[in-house]
Amino acid sequence: MKPNPIRAELVGDSKALACGFVISAKSPLLALCRKLVDAGYDPATALEAYRGDMLCLKVRSIGEAARLEINSNGKGFRFGTPDFAPLKKIA
Repeated sequence: MKPNPIRAELVGDSKALACGFVISAKSPLLALCRKLVDAGYDPATALEAYRGDMLCLKVRSIGEAARLEINSNGKGFRFGTPDFAPLKKIA
């Protein structure tokens, strides 16, 4: 049975809140996912990000998102080096 998705709140363009964590970063949802995995949350857990009552982003798994980083050219994402156990290859 999959765990329920974590609900996150986006505030402005650089802050994300969930599970008692407040993250300020250039890409706050990715930083929040890294923090959640580091705190022991199951990397397979999904995340739903809201602005107020509006669902604006669904993350398939916090572990997958935790491995992402912004490309050096500032556009798009690439997989970085994980600091935790490797995840299954994404199809």
